[in-house]
Amino acid sequence: MSEEESGQDGLDWGLKLAGILVVAGIAPFLDTTIVNVAVPTIAHHLQTPVATIQWVITGYLLDLIDRGRILRKSGRAVDLGSGRHRR
Repeated sequence: MSEEESGQDGLDWGLKLAGILVVAGIAPFLDTTIVNVAVPTIAHHLQTPVATIQWVITGYLLDLIDRGRILRKSGRAVDLGSGRHRR
């Protein structure tokens, strides 16, 4: 029995997609952790208070969240406009 007959190809595709989604979900948390660990060093080198650096990081994260929302909505609009949307 080949892979196509057993449905393994669909399973492999699903696992790959799940892996991509997990990595995409973890990436912002990892990015935030790395930057927060480096905040004191960044503040020292820029001769800026730590609170100021924290505000910059917060703005970056809010922008990152907003971009994700915009990407989802624009993707949905493209799907609706191209006829890919099924009910």
